[in-house]
Amino acid sequence: MIDFAKSMRRYLSFLVVPALIMAVPVQAADRPVDVQSVLDQAKPGDIVRLPPGTYEGPLLIDKPIHLSGQDATIIRPVHSSPETPLLRVETDGATISGLNLSDERGGLAVRGDDNRFRDLTIQTKGIAVKLEHANRNVLQGLHISGREPDLKKRRNGIEIWNSDDNRIEDSVLDHVKDGVYLDNSENTLITHNRISNSRYAVHMMFSHRSEVTDNDLQQNVTGAMVMEDVGSRIVGNRITKQAGHAQSQGIFLYQVESAEIVNNLIDGNRIGLHVDAATGNRIANNRVTRNFLGMRMQESAQNQFHANTWSGNAVQAQAIESRDNLVSGNYWDDHQGLDVNGDGSSDLSYQASPFFLSLTDAVSAYQLFFQSPGLTVLEDLSTSDTDQWLHDPSPLMSPPGSETSEPSPAQGSVLVFSLLLLGAGFYPFWRSYRRRVSS
Repeated sequence: MIDFAKSMRRYLSFLVVPALIMAVPVQAADRPVDVQSVLDQAKPGDIVRLPPGTYEGPLLIDKPIHLSGQDATIIRPVHSSPETPLLRVETDGATISGLNLSDERGGLAVRGDDNRFRDLTIQTKGIAVKLEHANRNVLQGLHISGREPDLKKRRNGIEIWNSDDNRIEDSVLDHVKDGVYLDNSENTLITHNRISNSRYAVHMMFSHRSEVTDNDLQQNVTGAMVMEDVGSRIVGNRITKQAGHAQSQGIFLYQVESAEIVNNLIDGNRIGLHVDAATGNRIANNRVTRNFLGMRMQESAQNQFHANTWSGNAVQAQAIESRDNLVSGNYWDDHQGLDVNGDGSSDLSYQASPFFLSLTDAVSAYQLFFQSPGLTVLEDLSTSDTDQWLHDPSPLMSPPGSETSEPSPAQGSVLVFSLLLLGAGFYPFWRSYRRRVSS
């Protein structure tokens, strides 16, 4: 009853004190509307609506109001300081929607909690969105495009510093430095976004327990760069075509612990998955396909690789200086397996030689001789210290999720015939041995 009474009082208060809707008048050509003055006059909870048109910034929102644009564009006048963001939000609980921010220097800067930003279009050479000491904000339906053609001179699309529990969803980011850059910002959710033509689509530094789920990351230098992180999850993404740069890779894990890399499509990259100094991570049910190098692992231990599909890669996987990793039940399309009991797993193990990786690390120019006959012979001869090789003792006979079947009659016939040949070859030696014993 107490909860019901509280709910009724809250409902009645909305009826008695409705939010004021302030429609900004359409500006005359010779008299631009002073939007900042309207924002200053608004009271907490008011809705300020901007009709279609072009308005001058910079603007500051320092109270929890709703600024709604109907295809309204905010620009920076010539006399304005270039150091001030075009739109600043320094409050909690505000909502900004439907605006176009167009500026060479930068777009939106947020310092506050529980704000919501929806359907914003931002074009800039600067940082499009920056959150600092800003928690539990939602960025939804943003369209961010950079104007700087030189990748080295670009700024980030969404930059988040020392801020937790933020959400970025249903947004498109293109031609920026890093699509989403997180620094010391935990529990961030990045979901259902498309990020392309940038340096790192997602760049995470010390941003523990964050999630990157169901995104399209394509044609960047690197899809997801995760560094010095604990407990984050990269799940259900399509990470494709990071191949146009010498350092291109789908996912890069550096000094990452206890992460989950699950159910991703990692396709058409230079290196699909790069695991460096990473410990205790779970990498499962990913499709690693058509990359030049499926996986490169170095100085990493106690990681689990299970039920992944490695298919169509020029080199499936190579590991150096990596021990105690649990690799089991993966599908390798270059493995010639033998399944005697029909359980779907090969009775012959799979090993990935690190020979080529070790050689090119020492002399990078040797990459020119990839898959040449000479290197193939040398790789076959290089079998020392195989305990450090990537080793799958029970590789799958078919990709995970495909139907497995009992051994066909032809497979059974081949096995029986092989055993008969083995017995026939052994029989003369057995007879000779019996004669020596009897004599």
